[in-house]
Amino acid sequence: MTIAFLDYAEDMAYEHKVMSMNDWINATDKLLKFREKNILTHFGKITHKESVDKAEREYEKYRVIQDQKYLSSMDEFYNKYLKEAKENNKS
Repeated sequence: MTIAFLDYAEDMAYEHKVMSMNDWINATDKLLKFREKNILTHFGKITHKESVDKAEREYEKYRVIQDQKYLSSMDEFYNKYLKEAKENNKS
């Protein structure tokens, strides 16, 4: 859906169409309705602080996994070097 919205925004820019925030809200609602998605019509039940806290907890879980899987370009180069050295020693 993000791509469709960005395509729409890009088209509006190419056409030099000035849009207010209300225009963007309406365009977004129309896109969501077209895609048969639910539209939030109220402020919801979660406070800003609760949403930020949840986002930070979820990011911390993601960061731990990301750190475990992280392989720097230097590590990649070193692993390639070791592999080539090992293959050359077998020859």
